[in-house]
Amino acid sequence: MPGPLWAGLLNVPAATRDDQDNHYGGDLMDSRILVVVGGVLFSCLLFAIQPGVARSQPYDHLQCYKVKDTQKFSDAFVRLTPVQAQFEIPGNCELQGRAKKFCVPAQKEIVDPGTSVAPPVLPPTGEAAGDYICYKMKCPKEELPDQDVTDQFGFRPLGKLKKASLLCVPAVKGAVPTTTTTSTTSTSTTLDRCAGINCTASDQCHDTGVCDPATGLCSDPTASDGTPCSDGDSCTGFDDCQAGVCAGAGYFCSDGDSCTDDVCDGTGGCTYPINAGNCLIASACWVESAENPDNPCQSCDSSVSQTDWSALIEGSACDDGDVCTMSDQCQAGTCIGSGYVCDDGRSCTDDVCDGTGGCTYPIAAGTCLIDNTCWTTGQTNPGEPCQWCEPGTSQSAWSPGAPCG
Repeated sequence: MPGPLWAGLLNVPAATRDDQDNHYGGDLMDSRILVVVGGVLFSCLLFAIQPGVARSQPYDHLQCYKVKDTQKFSDAFVRLTPVQAQFEIPGNCELQGRAKKFCVPAQKEIVDPGTSVAPPVLPPTGEAAGDYICYKMKCPKEELPDQDVTDQFGFRPLGKLKKASLLCVPAVKGAVPTTTTTSTTSTSTTLDRCAGINCTASDQCHDTGVCDPATGLCSDPTASDGTPCSDGDSCTGFDDCQAGVCAGAGYFCSDGDSCTDDVCDGTGGCTYPINAGNCLIASACWVESAENPDNPCQSCDSSVSQTDWSALIEGSACDDGDVCTMSDQCQAGTCIGSGYVCDDGRSCTDDVCDGTGGCTYPIAAGTCLIDNTCWTTGQTNPGEPCQWCEPGTSQSAWSPGAPCG
């Protein structure tokens, strides 16, 4: 057999078919990578090298040939799920036209490992590879980290893994396997299109189907009505399948509080978590830092409690509501101020505290304060009987108009 046109994908010489027949062996190990990332990377079962010694290997390698495919594919998309989650492709890949490579099992013999081998190297293990056809495909761009790998040429990192570009699928030489049916009168051969097809349920309200050998398509039977399922809506309960569709009985949650979320638990129940930065105290909603109307030394502090008032820091300024105290402060959750007294000793004035330690003495209604002496309405000036105390005219001076005879 002539050497391959595009052999190995590891840039190693491909063996002849006679070599493969004479040297097949080795431990079984399925390590082939068939989705090629960032260009070409497959035939990944690799072997130890003794420099300067020609050594035969089990033929778990692939030698790949450029081909001219007679069939062109269009609008064909595939979704790939690699065994290793880090190579998950974010979307579907589109096949690009025709098959590009045909790969067959190969054994190789290392004639000269060169001088670039960097230990450690991988020992010779593997199983015989099958035939594969490789298609060029267009996949969504990926952001993959560099991969540290080891093969018979040593340990090194592989970088710039951008996106998968080849899809290699199992193939057989010749036609698709067929099923032969023999009767007493005749023998017929039917094309079996179910080879390699594994039917699965399309969703939770459908059962696993059966592949039709004539079409290669899987049936999609509905699950029995009443089969438990989940419709993904937490505000429905008792979900089950009806005619292949999952549905539940809807219900509504509301506690009427503006500071809570109304949450369905999916079983017919409700929860009402309090919103961040809010308190729900005695069935009333309060925003962050709101003051307790009954105690100025307590507030809504959601970081401490969302269901009870929290005490302010000791020494916080407050107002105890008493104008005859000053320097009010919070002490042990209670507002306390220093008291003081206002009194000018006059019967015709009110003694009023201003809340800051000061006093005012407004003249009481129906009285006059003239020359520091208190007088009531209608009292006359002892020195001038035609003048009297008339608060409607003046509370601080005698007013004319008194009946003086």
